[in-house]
This record gives sequence, C-alpha cells and structure tokens, in this order.
Amino acid sequence: MTPATRRDKLELMNGPTIPLAKPKSHFFPSEFACPCKVCRDLPPPEVRPELLAKLEEVRHALGDVPVIVASGYRCPSHNSDPKVGGAVGSRHLRLPVEAADIEVPGFEALTLWRIVSGLHLFGGMGLGPRWVG
Repeated sequence: MTPATRRDKLELMNGPTIPLAKPKSHFFPSEFACPCKVCRDLPPPEVRPELLAKLEEVRHALGDVPVIVASGYRCPSHNSDPKVGGAVGSRHLRLPVEAADIEVPGFEALTLWRIVSGLHLFGGMGLGPRWVG
C-alpha cells in the first residue's frame, strides 16, 4: 500500500484513517506564568507558537538539553517591581506570551547568550547573571 498524507491524518489506500501525532513540545504554558502573588491562582497564559518553536530550536542547538524558562509573562505590577527590573515597554508584558528569559544548566550566561545570539532567532536579547532573554 502507498500512504498518502493529508493535513492532520494519514490515509492508507483502502485502509483505516490514522491521526498523525502532533509534535511534542518540551515547554508548558505554566512555565510562562507570572510568579507574583496576584497572578498565582490564574490559569497559565497562552504562549505564541512562534516563541515555542524558537525555544525548541534553541534546545536542539544546545544538544537537546533541558531549557528552563526563568521568566515568561509578567503582569504590570510584577514587571515594575524593582527586584525584577522589567523595562516599561517589556515584551514580557504582552499576551499571548512572546518573550522568555531562559537558563540552561551547565551553560554560563555569557556562553549561552553567544550561542543563542548566533542562531539569529530573536530580534533582541538581554543578558543577566544566570539567564538570557
């Protein structure tokens, strides 16, 4: 039998229709939730598929190692906290989530920044003591 592919399923000639598996993401919406006390009980935010795809590319480029989302969405209150140091027009304030700061165990922040910058996936990136974003 010769398989013929369609958008979301595989049809075998004169056989049953089998749904194709969706690509697995290593990231979950809960990882992008605002960590402040005000937002703690809210449902996880929606994350832009483009951001998830780019984070998957980063993960793959680093050798398929775990990538930790240190910061995703920030509510205005949390973003303005001096301990957070969020910029007034930060992309972390936008929904669906379109920004993330990441950490990768075993990689120093500067090394990680250089690798991720070299992938040319993001328009702008910051560098923190343990994270890039």
